Amino acid sequence: RGAVGVLDPGQRVGHPAEGVDLVICSRGKEVLERTAAEIRKAAGVAVTAIVCDITTEAGGLQCSQ
Repeated sequence: RGAVGVLDPGQRVGHPAEGVDLVICSRGKEVLERTAAEIRKAAGVAVTAIVCDITTEAGGLQCSQ
């Protein structure tokens, strides 16, 4: 699911609570890393945080690799 801004609390723990590892991406490194850490702590799953801008072709490719 795509979103603009920060994930709401339900999105942060929904799939991870089911044991699903995540890849999340954002342009803002600080918020991205903080969100990844919160998910890791709350759900105990692997979270890969990628700083990129998916509104550009290069950023979309970076996030999808």
